[in-house]
Amino acid sequence: YMKISKFFSLMLCLSLASACSASQYTQARQTGYQNDHELRNHVKLCHFAIPQSYGEPVPRSEAVENSYFDDAAFAGDSRIAGIAELYVLADTTARIYGSVSLDVSKATMRTVFPLDNGGMGTMIDALAQTPVQKIYLSFGLNELGWYVMDIFKEDYIDIVNQIKALQPQAQIYLLDVYNFSKSREYENDYTNLDKLKLINDTIKEVAAETQVNLIHSNSMFESEDTYLPDEWTSDGYHLNKEGFSHWLTMIKEHVNKGEILYETKPCAD
Repeated sequence: YMKISKFFSLMLCLSLASACSASQYTQARQTGYQNDHELRNHVKLCHFAIPQSYGEPVPRSEAVENSYFDDAAFAGDSRIAGIAELYVLADTTARIYGSVSLDVSKATMRTVFPLDNGGMGTMIDALAQTPVQKIYLSFGLNELGWYVMDIFKEDYIDIVNQIKALQPQAQIYLLDVYNFSKSREYENDYTNLDKLKLINDTIKEVAAETQVNLIHSNSMFESEDTYLPDEWTSDGYHLNKEGFSHWLTMIKEHVNKGEILYETKPCAD
C-alpha cells in the first residue's frame, strides 16, 4: 500500500510540474516572446518611442491639402516674397512676410512689413500679430556671401528663439536653401555648391540646437546636386509659377504630423 501511495504521489507531482511549465510557456508567448530561442533565454521584446531628431529633415509623408496652411505663416527673404507675388497660396489664409534682400541680421531691425494696425514693422513684429500653428522660415540665400558662419548661426538662433517665445504653440520649420541654376554657378566666389552645402549644414545645426523642424528643400529635385531647372526659374535664383508648383508639393509632403514612431528591442530590466 505504501508503494502504491508513493507511486501516485510521484505521478501527481510530475503532472503539476508539466502543467506549471505549460502555463509559463503560454504566458511567455502572450507577453512578447517571438520564438523558442527567446523563450529559453528569457528575452522579452518591447516597443520604445523613438525621440525626434530635430537635426534631421522631416521625412516624406502623405501630402496635406492646401487648407493645411490656413493657420500658417511664411517669413523670410525674396524666395518667400515670391509666394505672395505669384499667388501660390491664394486659396488659403496663410500669412506671407517675405522681403527682397532680407537676411538674419535685418529681420529684427528692418521695418518693411505692413501691420494690421496700419503701421510698419519688422518680420518679428509681423509674426507676433496673430496666433498661428505653423511658421516656415527661409533664410540663407542672401547670406551665401558671409564668410563667418558663426554669426549667421547666432543670428538665426536668436530669431527662432524670439518666435518661439511669441508663438509657443506653433510648429516652426526651417527651409534650407535650394540650388540655383547652372548659369548662376561661379557668378561670384560664393555661388557654388560647396558654399551652399556649408550654409545648409549651418541651418541644420540651428534646427538641432533650437529643436525645430527642418525641411531639406533640394528634395524637390531628382538628386542632391541638381541645379535649379531653367524652366522653373525666371532669373536663376527664384522660382516661377512652375517652380513653385514643385516647391509647394515638396512642402505639403514634408509635414511633422506629431506621429510617434517606435522601435522594437529587448525590454529594459
